[in-house]
This record gives sequence, structure tokens and C-alpha cells, in this order.
Amino acid sequence: MPQPDRILLVISILEGRNFPSQSSCQLTVDAKFDGEILTTDPVEFTSTPDINQELAWELDKKTFQLHKLQRSVIKCNAYSTTSTGQRENLGYFIIDIRPLNTSQKIRWYHLLQTKYPKLKPEFSICAYIEDDQTTRSGGGSTTSKISKTPSNTGISSTTTTATTSTRSKHLQPILLEDKGYYQLGSDVPSAEIFSLSITIRSAQNLTYLISSSINLNTQVGYFFDYKLFDNKIKTEIFHNLIQPEFYPERASVRIRSSIQLLRSYLETYHPIEFNLWSENNIIGQTHIPLHKIFKPLQQKSGMDKTFDVLTETYNLRIISLNENENEKLQTIEDEDSQPIVKVEITLARETSINKQKSKNDKQQRKRSNSANTNPSSNTTIVEHENR
Repeated sequence: MPQPDRILLVISILEGRNFPSQSSCQLTVDAKFDGEILTTDPVEFTSTPDINQELAWELDKKTFQLHKLQRSVIKCNAYSTTSTGQRENLGYFIIDIRPLNTSQKIRWYHLLQTKYPKLKPEFSICAYIEDDQTTRSGGGSTTSKISKTPSNTGISSTTTTATTSTRSKHLQPILLEDKGYYQLGSDVPSAEIFSLSITIRSAQNLTYLISSSINLNTQVGYFFDYKLFDNKIKTEIFHNLIQPEFYPERASVRIRSSIQLLRSYLETYHPIEFNLWSENNIIGQTHIPLHKIFKPLQQKSGMDKTFDVLTETYNLRIISLNENENEKLQTIEDEDSQPIVKVEITLARETSINKQKSKNDKQQRKRSNSANTNPSSNTTIVEHENR
């Protein structure tokens, strides 16, 4: 988070297009500003490389104004790297910092002096400024101090902070209870409110997770639990492990953010641990791939492409935490006999949600979630859908 007299100069390198596909190579981008070079993490070198990473420099406002007067630029070089570590320059593009401000606008930059002149490869870039008025309230980046020597810009020696190459990995949503949502990143003009929900639809073949010696006719209760934005969600108890019957249960949170930052954050989100409990014991486990929710947009030309609702459904295989039972599961070749839970992930713009609610004829009943780490908060809602 920049101090009151400092700003963050941010470039979001979103994606590329018109590249040759080179499955044996990885792609990186180096960005150089005022003598400091930041590098993206390697990504797969495809015809439309999905980079989706941020690089940023922190400096004081006076120094930034001097850079503008001296017409300083950010020079970005793209590189391919082979499995043997051989690095090849693919071309470069220049970002002029003079017109940059706090508004986030996306534009395409052609690679200059590229080795693929006929293809005309280019990158989608969002460059902007974060100052003390629009900063991330949660201190969203891990930084390392770099002592700088005078550069050829003529600016006197200063101390600058360079963020890690993927600032979104360290960014955390901030709960704003009075507003009923989580704030992710700066509250910039392009920010919108989204609803992120996880629905537990059904489950099958759960008996394979327990020993055959256990009596299934007992009144032992079973339930699932997981965490969504640090809120612990616990489903209602069901008793029939042979034919599990429960209302499809949805947990949702509201998030205010820009599309670019929300995508960058969710795509680096670790899969959510999802457990099946029998009383006080975990008998099965899987992971919800929240990071894949933006997969339908990966083939589109631009992260600023709008959407109303993104929905992905997964049949997740549950593994037993009992080593003996898990060995038995490995012997089951029929996929239809594997222990499965059906999970649906939905990300929707709030405007589309409001439209859908007005047309929705389903009756839903809400219940309070005693397992929620913040029961009084209206930012996490658990609902049941009638069958």
C-alpha cells in the first residue's frame, strides 16, 4: 500500500494474441522502468497466451512528475524459454506513462522488432496509477526494498519499492460489513459488484468411503464443510449414505472489484478444501477448483469482455482419508462407481442477478449458518433450493 505521498505505477499484462503456438516453450515478459526490471511468472506459450499478472513500482509523487516531464517510458520485452533454459527475445513494446491516471483502461500493444512480423503479435495491457486516494486498503502486495543508484533519467538517487510479479497472489478481500460486500482492490470507477456462489447439488457412491464392517443403518449424521472467503460453511446433516438426500445448498458472497483484478485474484486462488464428515471424523475429501471459473473467457480477445453469468459444474471425486479404504477405491475401474459430489460454481454481475430474481419463480428458504465465522454478517448467505 503506497504511503500518502507515494503512488503505485501498475501494469497488468493480461493476455496475448497472434502468437505461434510453441508447446515446448514458456513465455515471460520483462518490464523495465527507471532502471528496475520486473518479470512475470512463466506461462504456457500458446497462440493466445493467458498471462494475467501485475507488475508495479512504488515511488513518490514528485519523482513520478519528474518522470512525466522527462517522458520516461516502461519498456517491456517478451521472451520465450525452452525446457533447457535457452531464452529468446520475441520483441518489445513501449508504455508511455504521461497519460496514465487512476482510471483502468485496456489497450493492445503490438510487439515491435518481433521475430513474427507476419503474425503481428500483441499484448492486452492495463496501465494505471494507484495513489493514497485509491489504494488497496488491505496492503495488497508483498514488496522488497531496492536501493537505487542514479539512473540515466537524471533523477536523484531514491529508494523505490518493487512489488512481486504477481501482486494479485497477495491481495486479500476486505470485509465491509456496513456495505454488505468484500472490497477487492481499489474502489476505482470500473469496479462493480459480483456475486460468487458455490452450490452443493448432489452426491453418490459415498459408501465406498467407509469400511464395509460399519453398520449403515445407524443414525450417524453426515455433512459437508468448506471455507468460502474465510467463512466456514457447514451443510445440514443427512443420514442416508447409500442414497444421500439433501436440498441443493448454495453459499454466496458479494465482491466489489474490477473484472481484471477479480479474474487475476480468483485464477490464483488455491482450490478449496471440501470435507465429508461423520460425526467428528473426516471420512472423505476433495477440492473445489474455484480458480477455473473464468475458463470460458480464456479464448476471448480481451479480459474486458463483459459477461452476465459464468457457471461451471464439476463432478468431484472424493478420496478416503483412510489408507486401506483409499487403496480399495483405486481398484474401482468403473468411473460411475466412484464417490462423487456434484458442485456448481457461479460468478454473476449483480445487475444480472437482480434481473434474474425478478423472473425467478423458484421458492427459496434461507437459514442462518451457525458455522459461519461471522454469523451477523450479511456478506455470506446460505440458501436451500427446493427440488
